[in-house]
Amino acid sequence: RPVFLEAKAISPSEMRKQLELEEKNTILFMGGGLGLGDIMQIVGKIDKVLDNSQLLIACGHNKELLYNAQQLEVSNKLIPFPYTEEIDKYMQASDFIITKPGGLTLSECMVLNKPLALISPIPGQESNNQFFFLNQGIAISLPNNKYAGIIFKTFSNNKLRLESMIRLQQQLGKPNSTKDIIEDLINLVEDK
Repeated sequence: RPVFLEAKAISPSEMRKQLELEEKNTILFMGGGLGLGDIMQIVGKIDKVLDNSQLLIACGHNKELLYNAQQLEVSNKLIPFPYTEEIDKYMQASDFIITKPGGLTLSECMVLNKPLALISPIPGQESNNQFFFLNQGIAISLPNNKYAGIIFKTFSNNKLRLESMIRLQQQLGKPNSTKDIIEDLINLVEDK
């Protein structure tokens, strides 16, 4: 979607200002439009290993998740929010994205070149997406167990690994693919 290319043109710091977020380490948790997955459990584990951060929870249309997130007591700043058409802005404002491995979401993350941790894949397409992203070195997997926080902290503190993940995303990503396909189709039609 073109809005992701537009969002990428704005620095994460400037996007945080636009969204009235604090200028601090920002982690975005996503479970798709339905707010699915082990988000609450993972948020609790990640919160325990972070200091001076803000945790954004994209709850989608899941009112129960939004309510539970609003009740959650954490040591970092917690900002749960319902479904929004401006998810691109929250993604760009984030330093790290923890999400289910849905195809559209992963493509959007790659356009923005964001470090990724994958959670709760639905068997089938999402588990295949996760396998591909892990195999290519462009994401890590976070289990829903006592090690999730430590795995996240170890990875997020490894600047070399983070830079490598972003570099690999840039090499594999095709942010203009839709535009390129449309241009090719137009050229094919015009040639006939």
